[in-house]
Amino acid sequence: PFLIPFFMMAAITTLTKTCTLRGRLVHSRDIPLAFGGTHSRSARVTRVTPENGVVLAAAASSSSSSSSDMSSEKPEKSYERRMKVDNVSWGTNALQHCSSALSAVNENGPFNLALYAVDARPTKLEVRLDNLDDPRGSPSLVHVESFSRELLRRLEASWEDDGSFPLEQVDVEVSTAGANRALHVPDELERFKGQPLDVVWTNEGGKRRTETLMYSPDDAPTDGVQLAFRYAQVKANRGEKGRPMSRKKREEVLLMDAHAVASAHIHVDL
Repeated sequence: PFLIPFFMMAAITTLTKTCTLRGRLVHSRDIPLAFGGTHSRSARVTRVTPENGVVLAAAASSSSSSSSDMSSEKPEKSYERRMKVDNVSWGTNALQHCSSALSAVNENGPFNLALYAVDARPTKLEVRLDNLDDPRGSPSLVHVESFSRELLRRLEASWEDDGSFPLEQVDVEVSTAGANRALHVPDELERFKGQPLDVVWTNEGGKRRTETLMYSPDDAPTDGVQLAFRYAQVKANRGEKGRPMSRKKREEVLLMDAHAVASAHIHVDL
């Protein structure tokens, strides 16, 4: 047996899904690991030459690191607002290529992927994928690689045909939505009703609250106006010294209006 240095055991690391598309190394935290790969608190951004094409790799990254600029943004309630393509002239064209690439890989896989977010900026196109077959919506490394290759092929063709996508000036990043992905409220609650969620909402007294809950539609009023949640069976909700949740907490139902929910993220119980 070998000894793992203490500093490598100090934090739970996560598998980094890495894909390079003619420009920049991209990563996304998803799968908890005890140890592996390259231990680093933040993934290193590197440049590659056009000749390298698409590269896929796996590495380890601290769960406290930030995967991209989009990870710090507040979750959007509208799906359309996650498709941010109007800031650049080529944005709509890029979104069309993302959609067609997605259709192709889903058919050839066969996969069941969807676009979680597309963000087009002057020097970067960031694409995040959603796996509709996974309980947490997490695409695999194979999913990320397959989509990346197909998207790059289409963007290269667009650049060579009419220059409508400035491939030499734009970094293309493909990743997942992340382990603690933001949910569309109320649209995605039914899909993730079995998952613990970090919910931030304003109660009737005007106080902002944050709790780890599970969506419980069976407890909602029949008028359909309010959402119903129960406390999730996670470490944060247990008693002192790891004791089980109290009976009162297990049976409590929290009701709230959808517009009162500021955000809901999938909970990561570390």
